[in-house]
Parts: sequence; structure tokens; C-alpha cells
Amino acid sequence: MLTTGLIITFLLGLSVICSMTQKISIIEKAGLSFIIGIFVTTVGMLVLDLFGVALTAVSIISFQLVMTILFSLSFFCKIRKNLKRPDLKNFALPRLNFIWLVFVVFIIYIEYMNFTKCMYFPTFDRDSLAGFDTMGFITAKEHTYKNLSIFDGSYVPALNGPGSYITYAPMVQLSYAYVYILGAQTSKIIPALIFMFFIISFYGVTRRIAGDTLAAIATFFFTITPEMIAFSSMSATNVIHAAYASLGIIYVAVWIKKKDLNNLIIGGLLLGANMWARTDGIVFVGAAMVIVIISSLKTGKIKNLIIFSALAIAPALFWVIFQKSAGIHAESIAITSLFYDKTKMLKIGIYILDLLLNTSFFGWTFLAFALTIVTNIWFIIRKGDNLALLSMIIMALTAYMILLYQIDYKWDKIENVLMYSAKRFMFCFSPIVWYYFSTNKVTLLAFEKVDKYLSYKKTATEITNETETA
Repeated sequence: MLTTGLIITFLLGLSVICSMTQKISIIEKAGLSFIIGIFVTTVGMLVLDLFGVALTAVSIISFQLVMTILFSLSFFCKIRKNLKRPDLKNFALPRLNFIWLVFVVFIIYIEYMNFTKCMYFPTFDRDSLAGFDTMGFITAKEHTYKNLSIFDGSYVPALNGPGSYITYAPMVQLSYAYVYILGAQTSKIIPALIFMFFIISFYGVTRRIAGDTLAAIATFFFTITPEMIAFSSMSATNVIHAAYASLGIIYVAVWIKKKDLNNLIIGGLLLGANMWARTDGIVFVGAAMVIVIISSLKTGKIKNLIIFSALAIAPALFWVIFQKSAGIHAESIAITSLFYDKTKMLKIGIYILDLLLNTSFFGWTFLAFALTIVTNIWFIIRKGDNLALLSMIIMALTAYMILLYQIDYKWDKIENVLMYSAKRFMFCFSPIVWYYFSTNKVTLLAFEKVDKYLSYKKTATEITNETETA
């Protein structure tokens, strides 16, 4: 049953992606399929629960099958007039790219080891045992989320206190519940699969812009980010959240570059899922929203802004409605009034800077980011090269620091939050930074001729110029 459910989840995500666009690569579709599929599944689980339908294998898989059929029908209706037999007359295998091959072999080997480690060790991290995994397991046993027995204040005295897990965005808990309902002995198949498909998605979208060699190099360095790959084999929310947040920002950046609405739709959907995984993902929605607003006003295409806003905000809005209807609440930790605390401000800034420069945590990620900005500064100033992506990175990081500043640390010391929670939040920036590194003008100029020679393919610049001319 578990294998069947996971396959259906993949097919559900594939049907959603295919119904949206045919203009992305097969690699991207394959990578995004499970990531989108589990997101849509968990949203459906909460919808069923809201209307009083028990969360069982039959009800959830029935929902998945119905949605898969509906999205598949939408897909076939769009392509039936353009169906053509594949032309294999000019088909030829590309020349073997040795540099690409070396990095891809390394990526596969590292991910194989990581996947194996994830599945071998049981859930042991405190956050999961105290919240996500336990809530998922109990949801599977009680077939409900809104009426969980542990949501009884008399049973858990600190249930409605500040920082309570009860108000955490529900995606991770529900995805764990999903596999437990299907008979899994451990929920760790979810983080294992999401990280694997995350790698595939990142490689696919980066390859579309930067070419084979650069995509493989960027994917390799993103994959070996020390702290991130360590947490990818655990059951916490952070790497799962990073998959949605980073890919969402990247697809918005691709939309700016390619001017294709389908990329914006995918980006909006992923950023909506980002807030379905963690509510502090609002900083990425906000950063992307600024770019979408500016672009929509420049082009006069307000429809783009409406579509993106609906996709990015709807999941969080639904979660708020669900909380209200189910009576789920906790003491607020937000400071809603403006204030000035120089000590707190400096502490946050120093801690974040120390985290970003700590190579034990993030390897060369942020050093490469700084070097990329310096070497590409002429193209940034004169040509606005990748300026939208750079702006989103800076705005999201700044917004997160403001968010940390406006929190009342009732449940823990600010130092602990900065050292542990903030460190794990930085996972979201690692893939974005490596995508930025591989798609800026200087890096493309350095690698495009190498990639063309090694692969007998058109360079990224040639592809971009052809797109702009068309």
C-alpha cells in the first residue's frame, strides 16, 4: 500500500505540472512531481478533515486519484490538438561530457549514501519527537488532525503556550501521517524522497538556464552544503521547507528571465507550499511579491500579479481558516509595535553574519556568493544582470532578520534561536545562491564555450538570444 501511495503521489504531482506547462524539461517535471504531489495531498487531507471525513487510506487515495484524473484531463485537453509523432531522423546522442559525468556521479553517490543513512536511522531529533513525527503518528491512528487527543489543554498543559507545535504549518505533520496511514514503519521516507527530488528539480531548472556542466557543478556544491545535507536525513522541517522556498524563488527568477507565465505559476505554487511547510517562509513570498509587482506594473500585466498572489497566499490563508474552525491557537510571540533595541539588533546581525561565513555549516556557499557579486558587478550595474534574483535574496534575508527582531523570545533564549533555528533557516538560501552563481553573466561566459564543446549543444547565451529574438 505504501509503494502504491507514493507512486500515486508522484503521478498526482506530474499531472499538476503537466497541466500547467509543457515548456519545462522532463527532468524538471520528474523532480517537481513528488514535491508538488505531496503538497497537494496534504492540502487535500486537511480539506477532508475540515469537512469531517476520516483520514484513512481509502479517503486519501480516492482524493489523489480524483485529482490526478482531473489534472490529467486538463493536460490532454490542452495538448490533443498539437500531438505529433516524434521526429527521430536527426536524433543523435550528445558527445560524452566528462566534466559533467564526474560531477553527476559524485552527486548520485552522495545522494545514495544520504538516502541510505536517512532510511537506516530512526527518528531521533527532538523537534520531530516532540512535534512533527509524533503529531503525524497520532493523526494516522486517530484519523483526524483538528480533533487530535493531544490538542487537549488538560492533557498537555503547555499546549497553548508561546512556540507551541500546535500552530506550526501542517505540511510536514500531515505528510508523515500520510505514510503512517499507508503502513510505513517510519516517516523518514518523506524527507528522503523530498531531498532526492529536490536535487533533481534544482539540476533540471539550472540546466535549462546555465547548461549541463554548470548545472552539475552547482548541484554538486548545493548537495554537499555540510549542515544542510546533515539535516536532510533527519525528520525536521527545515530541508523540506528549503526545497519549496528556494525552488519558488528560482522559478520566479526564471520567469523574469524568460517572460513565460508558466514559470511564474510554478513559482507561485512552490512559494505557497513554502508557507504550508513553515509560516516564516512569508519572507520569501514577500520578496518575490515585490519583484512581481514591479514587473506587473512595468508591463501592465496585472493578471500576473493576481495569479501569483492567489497561488502564494491561498495555502496560508486556508491554514488560518482551519485553525479558527478547529480552535487551534497559541500565545503569540510577535511584537506588533515598532521599537528600537540596539543591542538586540546588533546581536541578530552579528549572529547571522557569523552563520553565513561559517564554512563548517555552509561550506563555500556564501563566500562564492560574495565573490560572484564582486566579479559580476559591472554587468549588475550596467545590464541589470540577475538583478531580480539578487534583490530577492537580499530582501528575503533582510525580512528574516526583521522577523527575528520583532519576536518576543518567551519560550527560549534569543541566542539559542539564532544559533539553531536561524542556522537551519539559512538552508533556504544555499540552493538560491548556487543557482545565482551558475546563472550570472560572468560565470556563463566562462563556461558556455566549454559546455558547447563538450556537449555539442547550444550555449545558454545562444538559447537566451534566440528566445529574446522570437
